[in-house]
Formats: sequence, C-alpha cells, structure tokens
Amino acid sequence: MTTLNFKSIDVNNIQLSNPDKLDNCYMCNLTYNSELLYAQTPSFSIHEITKEHLILNITDEFYKFIEDLEKNIIKETFNNCEEWFKREIPYDAIDNMYENIDLEGNQIKIKFTYIKDRLQCNIFNNKEIIPLSDLKVDDKIMLILHFKGLKIFKGDYHLDFYINQLKVLNTGYNVLKEYSFIDDENDNVNIDEVMFDEEMENILRQENIKKEKELELKNKMKDLENQLRELNN
Repeated sequence: MTTLNFKSIDVNNIQLSNPDKLDNCYMCNLTYNSELLYAQTPSFSIHEITKEHLILNITDEFYKFIEDLEKNIIKETFNNCEEWFKREIPYDAIDNMYENIDLEGNQIKIKFTYIKDRLQCNIFNNKEIIPLSDLKVDDKIMLILHFKGLKIFKGDYHLDFYINQLKVLNTGYNVLKEYSFIDDENDNVNIDEVMFDEEMENILRQENIKKEKELELKNKMKDLENQLRELNN
C-alpha cells in the first residue's frame, strides 16, 4: 500500500473497473495508476463526533479536491455507461443519479465503517492506537482515506470511501509534573568560592594598578605645587 498526499493526486488518472455484483448493488473498483487509492488529507479540526460519523472543518484546497474527484467520477460513469448498462444514458441523468459526498460550506461529514460492530479504522495518538471515545470536538486530526470505488444501486450511485487511519495531532503542551532539572554539583557551591576566579582577579589587579597610578600622579602634582610655592616665595 502506498499513501499519496491528496495534493499529488491527478483525478484524471483514476480508473474504474467494470461493475461486479455485490449483494444488493454493483461495485466498480477504483484504482489510481493501477493501484488502490489511499489519500492523506491535510490537518482538520473536529466539529462534531459521534460513534457513527465525523463532521470536520476542511480546507478550501481539500474541498476543491473532492469536487474535482466527483466531477471526474460522473464523467467516467457517463463515458462507460453504454458498456456498463448496455444502453445510452444522457449526461444529465447520470449527473442527477449521483449521490454527492456530504459537503456543506467548508465541512465534510464522513461515516465510520463497522463490520460486526468492529470499527474499520485505526486511530493513532503518538503512534499508539487509542479508542474512538478519546476523540473530542476541536481536536486536530489527519486522515488516510481509502477510495474504494463506485457503489451502483437501482436509482442512484455514489463514491464509496472510508477512513482507513486517523491520526491525532498533538498541539498541546506536555508540562512535566515532577521536578525534572539535571542538578550540577557546582549549583550549590558557596558564592565566595566562585566569585574570585581568574578573570575576576585580573580585573581587581587592573583596578589596583589604576589606583596606584592615580596616587602616584596625585603625589607628583602635590610635589609640583610645593616647588612652585617655594619659587614664588
């Protein structure tokens, strides 16, 4: 299995197989460059979540991807309808029969898939599998969607896809509860033992030299003043 970023998918390279009978419907398997199509979505936030479905806030770019994908599905169905259905069907009829993916505004509704009450989706947080009940509104998530193909019923048809994997994006702050600093033995050394290091001693030495020169200059000035006073007398 190869997962593709949805941005890299050219919907014109999608292929649909001839319909096969499946219970009460027909199924056209979908492939992309002769492989199953697994698409990775961008980051979404959860608007609503139940055991049955997700409503997600999606990006404009992903919305357009879904629109383009569905337009191509309708076009391919129309192009193959004579072979599949053994008769010509007007494009408008093919278009009207198609049941669109549940998009409203910038939100998409995706149903969870279950087989014998078992969720057909792995949910990851930090690469560990977590239960569906751990998800909550406003969580940031990323999906891998498997686009399986077309399900064709008597009066309508739709694109069959489901969430294969879901990843929770960790956007919070992991604040450590316990004291976790790496203590150094020198952290508790008495300040008198570390203040007068070599650099500090050099500074003090320069200060002493400066004071000595100032005192020497002061004494010379005083001697000069005395000499001038004696000359004036």
